[in-house]
Amino acid sequence: METIKRFFAYAVLAMLIAGMLPLAFADDDNDNDDTEVDASADASAETSTSSNSGSSNARIAGTVGVKATIREDRQDRLEDMRNKLADREEKIAERLDKLDEKTQDRLLKLRADYTLRLSALENRSFERIAKLDEKYLEKFAKLSRDRQEKLSKLTDARIKAELDGVKFREVRGADDLKLRIITKARLEAARGDFNDAKERFEKAREEYKDARERYNNATTEEERLAHAKEVLSGAADSIITHLEKIKSKVQENENLNESEAADLTARIDAHIQTVTDIKAKIDAATTKEEIKAIAKELRQAWADMRFRMELMAERVITARVQGVLNQGEVLQKRLDTALAAMAEQNISVDVDAEVDEFNADIAAAKDFQAQAKAKLKAAIDADTSDEAKDLVEQAHDLIKKSQDSLKDAHDALRQIIRKIREAGHELEVDTSSSVEIEIEAEDSAEAST
Repeated sequence: METIKRFFAYAVLAMLIAGMLPLAFADDDNDNDDTEVDASADASAETSTSSNSGSSNARIAGTVGVKATIREDRQDRLEDMRNKLADREEKIAERLDKLDEKTQDRLLKLRADYTLRLSALENRSFERIAKLDEKYLEKFAKLSRDRQEKLSKLTDARIKAELDGVKFREVRGADDLKLRIITKARLEAARGDFNDAKERFEKAREEYKDARERYNNATTEEERLAHAKEVLSGAADSIITHLEKIKSKVQENENLNESEAADLTARIDAHIQTVTDIKAKIDAATTKEEIKAIAKELRQAWADMRFRMELMAERVITARVQGVLNQGEVLQKRLDTALAAMAEQNISVDVDAEVDEFNADIAAAKDFQAQAKAKLKAAIDADTSDEAKDLVEQAHDLIKKSQDSLKDAHDALRQIIRKIREAGHELEVDTSSSVEIEIEAEDSAEAST
């Protein structure tokens, strides 16, 4: 029975699988603060506190004086902003003047937001890209700023080769970038399966605890055998229900394409069948020796699949993060369009640094996401559990970095909105028009099926 006791201690791990399906991205609370109002309120409070022994008139005069100082400071900052913008617009104009008429004509045919995006390139890169053939220039202009920056460092021949392989999808929102559409009925069924599996998991955990207590209190070999079977059966049920929870999340995720979802589902079903077969042996066992052998088999099965279970859960998380990333990529394009519209109305606000930060954060999140996806794909086919474990841990860290980058992008966007509001304007984003998003080759193939 010593072998069984050792397994009981290990089987507890099956009941306490850490971080089964954590949330992929929690949206930060909306930030609608008004810097000027907050500053005035703080200053008023300080003036009132320091003047408790004085008259009401003195407190009012102090508050008015502080507000006047804030207004003057705001005017100084606005003037500094205008000077910076004037310098930037003058530099852009100088760039255009250096180009020949044919190149200027090609640029004038582009949409305003495309031209604005190109103007962020370094001088030498801008001049080279502007001289591309019309077909390549328009395609290049549609890329995100980060992609433009990377491609601009290549030779003209390499740039054209890269652009030949680029594909875009016209979308009205992030939902259009989903890799598959799941019907409402299928979604509800998958969520129902998840809730059912969750309830059965909790029940299995309680039954496992009760069975283990009964086993520890058993006084005869017959009682120990019966309760050992209950404990092993409870451990098997916990593994099965956990797998079913992951399976339901795979089936409801629209950012997994059909082929990958089917592959993950098949692998999960195979694991479920393995444990189900072991559970049947537990039910049929009649001797202490059989229980020992089955305990060893279940322990080995758990060791073989535990990190593959984790990687499947992580893959679901990366798919959920992809949904948030899709929103960020669509917003990138809408932001450029909104800023170009402001420029056409002679509304100048210096948010270049914040826009660069926003775009860099989205690009970083996308890169980390792609790396995590590749690690998990490799882990699925890993030869050993140690190799799978290492790849899953690397993927987990990359997913965290992707989430952090998306949060940083959110912060940069709030700064953009705040600066525009401080300048007395609003960022008007048109959500009714379509935008063109670059898509990966595998996503392109999936979309065409």
